[in-house]
Amino acid sequence: MSLTAEEWLALPIEEGDRRADELSSHEAFRLRTELAYLPRGPEHYPNGPKIRKKKVWTEEEKREYRRGEFIVFRDHFHTIPEEITFEEWEAAGNPLTWDREKGPGNPRKYVDE
Repeated sequence: MSLTAEEWLALPIEEGDRRADELSSHEAFRLRTELAYLPRGPEHYPNGPKIRKKKVWTEEEKREYRRGEFIVFRDHFHTIPEEITFEEWEAAGNPLTWDREKGPGNPRKYVDE
């Protein structure tokens, strides 16, 4: 089993250097980017490393996020006519554009769907 970036940070510095090859390329990338500012060594993590859990969005949270996108496309970018409702936009597949004569543009797929 490979080390996570958080586990590697909590190791003593000498042991971490010795076990650096156990990090996956993704975990090494995380250490160079998002975790670069965190200190190394067990004295900084007396209760062990904190493992981040990925947030799981509920259907209601996803719908509210899409509602925000709809408002931006309609009111700020004006790529969707003002008379189109959120329900119509969602039923059409969340298109980025909407032609008044031809109707919705290409539907947009979401990553988690």
